[in-house]
Amino acid sequence: MRLYIVRHGKAERDSPTGREADRRLRPRGERQSVFLGEIFCACDDPPTLILASRYTRALHTARVIHEAVGCELRLAPELELGSYVAEAVALMRDHASFDPLMLVGHNPQLEDLIDVLLQGPAGAGTRLRTGEAAALDVEVDKLDPDSLRTCAELIEMIRLEEE
Repeated sequence: MRLYIVRHGKAERDSPTGREADRRLRPRGERQSVFLGEIFCACDDPPTLILASRYTRALHTARVIHEAVGCELRLAPELELGSYVAEAVALMRDHASFDPLMLVGHNPQLEDLIDVLLQGPAGAGTRLRTGEAAALDVEVDKLDPDSLRTCAELIEMIRLEEE
């Protein structure tokens, strides 16, 4: 299965409500989201389903990509801050029929997920910056949230580089 893991675009430090979940994208985060939407719309293998955190910055990023690609978008509390890698793995396994699948959420979960998929529980300290996407090929039959092990190959990292 092709898997796209997307960290939300660059966000404001604070939200109007003071709640972490309500932080909005900065203009740079908006540009990053539009760029990713264009990339995924033009690629040979666009996502067939986007699963996104309900947090404002991740959901906005996911919606921009969704509008460009035209695939289904669903909310996934398993991708919100404080969620575990095993929850994201279970989410992937439960949605494996959607190929390619896109997850849009937050660090540290997404960095840890990439590490686990590529290197097993030991991980290697992958860095996933705001507005960045990782494309992986995942062996779905090896997805098991109870015994996390290496089951993927990194294809590429995608990010808008601005000066």
